[in-house]
Amino acid sequence: GANGISFKCGSNILTVDASGIHFNTQNFVDNSANGGVSVEDVVTEGDIINLRITNHYGTTITKQLENTLFIQADSLLKDGRSVDVILKGLNTNGEIIAQEIKTTTIQKNRILQEFDIEKLKKDNNLEEDAIKKYSGEINV
Repeated sequence: GANGISFKCGSNILTVDASGIHFNTQNFVDNSANGGVSVEDVVTEGDIINLRITNHYGTTITKQLENTLFIQADSLLKDGRSVDVILKGLNTNGEIIAQEIKTTTIQKNRILQEFDIEKLKKDNNLEEDAIKKYSGEINV
């Protein structure tokens, strides 16, 4: 209305006005790409954006050039919030053959977590060149 703000996405409407936050949805679609619309998605305090895997110079990379990789992201979540940072090592077929999860906290709107690649390979009994690609994920 005139004294509130409404965000509309398809038939879903989120309205913020003097009396609070209202979420109206006619239908819950469970097979959509994002798993449908749920209220949790609306009331999150922020987002994680620009997720990237980098070397120690901060350069985004896809292949491993050094023994240490960093997963970085920018975040609109509150500083001090705890997040799980996951590094996945993939084989030629894109299957996950190694994975490590570390917990870190958001600082100055950034997430930065270091991973030791040699340790990841050793922990998973992998040959030196078994991992063809790395992928990163951050869970709040």
